[in-house]
Amino acid sequence: MGEAKALIRLGGKPLLDRVVESIAPQVSSVVIVGGPPEWAEQRGLDHRADAIAGGRGPLAGLLAAMDYAAQIKSNSDFVFVTATDMPFLPPDLVSRLLEDSDKGLPVIPRSGNRLQPLAALWPRDMHSKIASGLRGKSVESMKDLYQDTGFQEVSFETVPLDPFFNVNTPEDLGVAERWLGI
Repeated sequence: MGEAKALIRLGGKPLLDRVVESIAPQVSSVVIVGGPPEWAEQRGLDHRADAIAGGRGPLAGLLAAMDYAAQIKSNSDFVFVTATDMPFLPPDLVSRLLEDSDKGLPVIPRSGNRLQPLAALWPRDMHSKIASGLRGKSVESMKDLYQDTGFQEVSFETVPLDPFFNVNTPEDLGVAERWLGI
């Protein structure tokens, strides 16, 4: 779409700001993983690079978030991670996921017929499994990870809009603008 997805404006705000504003009240700490450090600095947030370089995608970001939680001595057994292209995340997302977090498994939202592992709770005790899987390349995707470990899911309504809608194309941005009434 011509620029970093996180900075694409929807209703006058970058997608990154919409996600941070939605999630910040739901968690004890927000860290931006990936992207330039300035994105975090401009928002008064911490920044971490992906834990493993080389384009390993969301798994490297998840590992970096877990490293950050350990560094700040978080007392939570889980980290919540989300992508920056989901501008309509529910205000009760994390609490609803936590309600079903009693088995020590990833807790992944489902909207419609799709699981949303990029807006999920991940147990911190999976750190070594993720790290070794990434380094040994035995875990290539979030789907590989949650299918291997098992998971719990929490369903979310998709009417009037899908709260996990991704803005990936100019057409998606147009849909999101219509949902905002722009």
